[in-house]
Amino acid sequence: MRKHFYPRVLLTLLCLGFLLPSFAQVRTITGTVKDEKGGPLAGATIRSVETPSTITTSDARGNFTLRITEKDKKIEVSYVGLDPETIPIRSESNYDVTLKGGQSMNDVIVVGYGTMRRRDVTGAVTSIKGADISKAAPTDMVSALQGRAAGVVVSTNDGAPGAGLAIQVRGTNSFLSGTSPLYVIDGIPYGTSNSGNTPSSDGGNSKQSINSLGFLNPSDIESIEILKDASATAIYGSRGANGVILITTKKGKRGMDKVELNSNMSVNSVIKKIDVLDAHEYALMQNEAYRNANYYDGTSMDIPYDGSMKFDVRSGKYFKSKTPEEYIGHNNDWQDILFRNALTQNHTLTISGGGDAGNHLLSFNYVNQQGVIVGSKYQRYGIRANLNRNLKNWLVVGTNLVYGQEINNMVKTNTTDNAHAEGVTRSALTYNPTQGLYDTLSAGFSQSDLITNPYIYATTLKDEVKAITFNSSTYLEATLLKGLRFRQNFGYNIYNARRENYIPRTVHEGRDKNGIAFVASNEWNSLVLESIMSYLGSVGDHTFNATAGFVYEKSNFQYVNNRATNFINDLLQNYNLKAAQNPDPPVTGRGAQALASVLGRLNYNYKNRYLVTVSWRADGSSKFARNNKWAYFPSAALGWNLKQEPFMKQFGFISEFKFRLGYGKTGNQAIGPYQSLDRLAPYNYSFNGALSSGFAEDVNAGPGNDDLRWEPTEQYNAGIDAAFLNNRITFTADFYHKETTDLLQFLTIPGSNGFTRKLVNSGSVRNKGFEFAINTIPVSNSLFSWSIGGNISFNRNKILSLGDDSKEQFAASLDYRAQNAPFIQRVGLPIGALYSWVEDGIYRNEAEVRADPVKAGLTDPFIRKNIGEIRYVDLNKDGIIDDKDRTIIGDVNPKFTYGITTNFNYKRFDLNIFVNGRQGGNIVNMNYRLFNDVGSYNNVTQEAWDNRWTPENWEHATYPKAWKTEGRPMYITKRFLEDGSFIRLRNVVLGYNVPLSSTRILERLRIYISGTNLLTISNYKGFDPDINGFGEDPALRGVDLSAYPNSKTFNFGIQASF
Repeated sequence: MRKHFYPRVLLTLLCLGFLLPSFAQVRTITGTVKDEKGGPLAGATIRSVETPSTITTSDARGNFTLRITEKDKKIEVSYVGLDPETIPIRSESNYDVTLKGGQSMNDVIVVGYGTMRRRDVTGAVTSIKGADISKAAPTDMVSALQGRAAGVVVSTNDGAPGAGLAIQVRGTNSFLSGTSPLYVIDGIPYGTSNSGNTPSSDGGNSKQSINSLGFLNPSDIESIEILKDASATAIYGSRGANGVILITTKKGKRGMDKVELNSNMSVNSVIKKIDVLDAHEYALMQNEAYRNANYYDGTSMDIPYDGSMKFDVRSGKYFKSKTPEEYIGHNNDWQDILFRNALTQNHTLTISGGGDAGNHLLSFNYVNQQGVIVGSKYQRYGIRANLNRNLKNWLVVGTNLVYGQEINNMVKTNTTDNAHAEGVTRSALTYNPTQGLYDTLSAGFSQSDLITNPYIYATTLKDEVKAITFNSSTYLEATLLKGLRFRQNFGYNIYNARRENYIPRTVHEGRDKNGIAFVASNEWNSLVLESIMSYLGSVGDHTFNATAGFVYEKSNFQYVNNRATNFINDLLQNYNLKAAQNPDPPVTGRGAQALASVLGRLNYNYKNRYLVTVSWRADGSSKFARNNKWAYFPSAALGWNLKQEPFMKQFGFISEFKFRLGYGKTGNQAIGPYQSLDRLAPYNYSFNGALSSGFAEDVNAGPGNDDLRWEPTEQYNAGIDAAFLNNRITFTADFYHKETTDLLQFLTIPGSNGFTRKLVNSGSVRNKGFEFAINTIPVSNSLFSWSIGGNISFNRNKILSLGDDSKEQFAASLDYRAQNAPFIQRVGLPIGALYSWVEDGIYRNEAEVRADPVKAGLTDPFIRKNIGEIRYVDLNKDGIIDDKDRTIIGDVNPKFTYGITTNFNYKRFDLNIFVNGRQGGNIVNMNYRLFNDVGSYNNVTQEAWDNRWTPENWEHATYPKAWKTEGRPMYITKRFLEDGSFIRLRNVVLGYNVPLSSTRILERLRIYISGTNLLTISNYKGFDPDINGFGEDPALRGVDLSAYPNSKTFNFGIQASF
């Protein structure tokens, strides 16, 4: 026995000797993760620096538990929007970690259906902090994005308060769907557009729209992430083709309730005015125009301003006309009359706090913004409640609610009107300056009805939109096992808008119809259900972050339009339509659409060195026919954190260096519902000698197409993320290449089919480009700090195909007198190419007219008429100026866009300066179209008058002669295309933090002054080069057609915490 006992004891001791070191190497540490105010941070990530696979997350109360070994010397703690902390592991087992605000390569940022460390992201994502947005106290969120993200172009439809804006991420992908990205607010998609939010109007062909995100208060925003490449956006499938903007709003922090007030007042004024003729010069022009008409046309028209007695047809009386000299010193400058210094007030009151049981935030906002055009105004009332409750250590519920009410009093701008008056901004340039303030037509004066007194139009015509938005995002999140979480999201959005329009007798449309009333309403609601399962765990050096889910979305809409004319008087306006003698039948409609989706994503991380992301989504849409309802959107991306390689340790000045390569497929279903079906409309028909009613195919809607399918976009992206000198310099560069095929577009079909157009999938377009962003901190110490950053973007767009039978097609005409539609869609050209005739100066004398083959065969009277007129080039040399002489004359797409921002902090002072700009790209200045018609009823610019053709100025004239005629060709040529380049001092903000006593009620008080659009350097002759009159229409960008001008703003405000 003893012989066998000792060897067994020895063997046991040897085994224990080997095992004891192993037991000694493993231990458990615990801790709590909090924010700067002591509030718990649920969902913070805690991982070992030496062993990235050793990872966990904090629970609802911020507590965590992590098993480590002896080789683990440090842990890294990170959370969305806060600077990560690296904590040395000591002998104690409990660690309290406080995370502060900031931004670095280790930040946690929001991505689709989850969060990630910035260093682990493999797609092209730009993050913008809410604090950076709110510095300049903007009244809306979207305009605050201008110039702040590479690859993102934000252009104003016009400068009206509450007006819509167009956002374009990496170029234009479609002919029909617009350029707007998908907005996701607190995890819930908000799918609507500026145009869809704006009820119809009877104010002619106005392109006015209101901001679809106007209900969002910029002061409520915590962060914005912009997903740009398909590897990042494919998780949103059919919604991600134009990019995705993720908006996260603020939450309450731990501690006693805090009251914060952000209040400011500002004054706004028009950026510039345009030099037009005064009353004296206008009268001279009219006299010259009538004399030229008598001479060149052989007419005997009465000279309007010659001091003689004349007969007024309207009043039936004689009156004595004035001479031009009598108007010297007596002039109505319609720009001075129409534009004003406008006041804006913007106030936000926030109450927030939290504890172990959860957190809360309640925010109230009020905006009252006068427009720089008299009669225009915007008001917003908003309330937000963000509530989160920790029911158990493993269970959290929360809700984000926002209610907004907007009132927008609009004036007529952005119009393509054929039968009504022009917009007021163009009328301010062209209306007769000899007329009185309240005159529509003075005695004896002939004025085109299309040019209306802008002051009367702006102050007496009613155009008001009232909109109510309710946006909710409610969730329940359960931690089922370590690293395994389930989240159920419920979103419900409501949008109701009502537009009231009344055109009185004071303007010609109302006078002709004895008043026109129009009331329209839009109602829209959407339901979103998201069931998301996520897992974060590791095996050895391998870390996995997996997400899977199911999404269901359904939206409903309806509209009602009512119109009536011929009222007894204008007193009741639109409030009693039944009082009209000629009410129109109401126009109504309703519809619904639904989307069901299954999605999944896997992020793989090996030693923080090699990164792989794959995602897949399947979308089923009710918009398409049975065989085409479903589409599939995969993506894959690779990342290589070169800094984590052992050989990089010798390069201490490199903080981070990561290569990214990604591919993804997204889609577009941005067409109306029922487009694949034959749609019916009521029709009257004769049957057995009697009039009967029934239904037939709607000719205006076009035939149904059961082959309609998704508009897919495939995108490749390669990028670099780098940081140097302990993150004092960060740099990002991206190259992308994306192609969209099966473009949804309307094709013209023979009228023998009973229709004129059909919606089909046909054609393809390509976008490719480069993006660069850099941020530096040259100086940072306790006394003074300075940071500067910038971004620049290059995009090239090209139409690859328009379908088997299509070589080119044209967009709609821009103006009632314009004799061509200048936008062309042709293979090999970008969307936004301009196509028209070419000018070759002015016919300086009769000899030049007779020498031109185009004028061969004209009789002497017609030869004489062409003297002093524009000469057009006969490109095909056939002796005729017609459509065959048109050619490419321009392109609205810029060569590049950029933004530069710098921040200074000295003791208690802070200074922020932001500059942005655009280089290249044409603007179609349709305001100047009438200025080419020197001598018509309209006024003209000083430039056109000084450079018109006259017998004395025949050699150097650049504008045609003053001529009272309706027969002058009005082709859109390069004359109306201007360089859209500009550089703008967008924002300057100077703030001071007031020192406070220790017994203060106030916790913080900051006062600031700021300016917006203080300086613009541009050669553009119009009001403002940053304009996009047709909004989200991708085929008609870069047009200035009676647009509401942007304004210059001076602002004073306070930020106080109690």
